[in-house]
Amino acid sequence: MIFTFRLVSDEVDNFKREISIDSDATFLDLRNAICDSVNYDKGQMNSFFLCDDNWEKGKEITLEDMGADSADDVYLMEETPLSDFLDDEGQRLIFVFDYLTDRCFFMELKKTQPGRSLKDPVCSLAFGNPPHSSLTLMNSRHALTKRLRKQLQPILILMRVSMDLTNTTTTNSTPRDLTRSIHTNKNNSYSGVNREIHHSSRA
Repeated sequence: MIFTFRLVSDEVDNFKREISIDSDATFLDLRNAICDSVNYDKGQMNSFFLCDDNWEKGKEITLEDMGADSADDVYLMEETPLSDFLDDEGQRLIFVFDYLTDRCFFMELKKTQPGRSLKDPVCSLAFGNPPHSSLTLMNSRHALTKRLRKQLQPILILMRVSMDLTNTTTTNSTPRDLTRSIHTNKNNSYSGVNREIHHSSRA
């Protein structure tokens, strides 16, 4: 089976890559294909994370076993075929290419082709320039500030709701309405990524 993945970035608008690869290839093969498509140094530490529909990180497939104490199993890219964890279109992953600032690509399995095979991975779509693999001090501050704002957004939403309740003497909103509003605004932090991952650049 052939898998086709789409990659987007929350740092660079209009950046896309699509990688086609055999389902029996390893996560290391996929990682190397991604690095080749964006011209990144393969000597850096990377990890894949399986994600749910809200981009919450789950199981990690890492480049190297760092020896950290954990009850969880360690899955290494070199030893793990893609087909061990992936089979359905729409499955999501995060590829962390910069551990210092947790910078990453958002990935989705866009297409599966049963009954077909592919000897070597292929970058079937390259659109836009990728983010820099390593940041200057100024760019690093910008990236960290952007990511910090995203992480603090749920707290800021709660503060704003609290202030609204304090300043409003009467309201028709029920607790369920407020909970739904908070949840909706929290998920908006990934709305741009979701639009990019689903938008097709081909007719």
